[in-house]
Amino acid sequence: MLQVTRKKHRDGFISERNEETKLLSHRRSGFIFQADMDLSAEQRKSLNVVKGFTLIELLLYLGIATLIISTVSIFIYLNLQARVRSQVVAEVEQQGMQIMQIISQATRNAQTVNFPNQGDTDVYLDIKVPAPDNPTVFDLSGGAIRIKEGTGSATPLTSSRVIASSLTFHNMQKAVKIQFTLTYSSSSTQATYVFSKIFYGSAMVRTP
Repeated sequence: MLQVTRKKHRDGFISERNEETKLLSHRRSGFIFQADMDLSAEQRKSLNVVKGFTLIELLLYLGIATLIISTVSIFIYLNLQARVRSQVVAEVEQQGMQIMQIISQATRNAQTVNFPNQGDTDVYLDIKVPAPDNPTVFDLSGGAIRIKEGTGSATPLTSSRVIASSLTFHNMQKAVKIQFTLTYSSSSTQATYVFSKIFYGSAMVRTP
C-alpha cells in the first residue's frame, strides 16, 4: 500500500515536471517566434528604406543625365548654327568682293565710259574696251549681276546662292563709283540665314 502511494506521488511529480517542461518550451517557442517576427519587421523596414533611397538615387541620376544631354545638345546646336552663319557671311562676302574686282578691273582697262554720262548715275555700265570684248556691259537682271562682252550673251557673275540688288554706277569723269547689295538666298526665315551687305568701290579709267 505504501509502495502504491509512493508510486502515485512519483508519477504525479513526473507529470507536473512534464507540464512545466511543456509550458517552458511553449514560452521559449513564443519568444523565439516573436523575436523572428520582430527581426522580420526590422528587415522589412530596412528593405523599404533601401528601396526608397534607390528610387531617389535613380531619379537623381536621371535628372543629372537629362541635364547633361540637354547641355550637350544645346552646345552642338549653337556650334552648328555658328558654323552655318559663318558660311552664309563668307558666301556673300566672297561673291561681293569677286564681282567688285571684276568690274573694277574691266573699268581700269577701259578706253572710255560710254554710259552713264559724266556726272550721271545709272543701273548699268557700258565701257569701251579693245576688241573683241567691245563694248563690255555690266547690268542687273533677275537678281543677278551680269557681264556682256562684245557680241556674246550676258553671263551672270553671281550664283544662285545670293540675290543682287541696288546696282548703281556713277560716272565721275575719270573714275566710276560702283555700288550694289548682295543678300543670301534662302527659303529659311531663321536669323542664321538672313544676311545682306552693301558693297562700295571705285575704279579709275585709264584714258589714253
